[in-house]
Amino acid sequence: MINITHKGEWEIQHIKDGEIIKKEFVKNIVTNLSLDEWADALTGSASDIEIKYMALGTNGTTVTAADTQLGTDVSRIADISLSRVSTGQTRSEFEITDAQALFEIEEMGVFCGSTATTSFNTGLMLSRINWNLDRTSNPTSIRFIRRDTLERK
Repeated sequence: MINITHKGEWEIQHIKDGEIIKKEFVKNIVTNLSLDEWADALTGSASDIEIKYMALGTNGTTVTAADTQLGTDVSRIADISLSRVSTGQTRSEFEITDAQALFEIEEMGVFCGSTATTSFNTGLMLSRINWNLDRTSNPTSIRFIRRDTLERK
């Protein structure tokens, strides 16, 4: 029997004066809602699941697969790049400048679908992670690169 898995991973690049000064790699929790949408796609009843926004929040509550939204959605950033890069893999990219999101970030989520907008708590939450960065002092630009992979196991 072949199993299909869906995994997501973040590459987070801290940028100062145009140069990458730090990289982090963070795996995330793919939500139950996301898995349900993939199953619905096979039956023809899936909604639009195109990735639209990354949300940043201030709630450090432990992530679970049953999460449907961030604990405290504070800022939404539209994707600047979304592409299919290989069999079963997509790449999405988001970026915040040194003047954006000047608060202590404790969580991030990816939101997709036709109901995802710049308004808080909208859209289907594809994934969520706890990630901490206090941007109130010494902020840098940050590029978030997300890779979603569907693969055989």
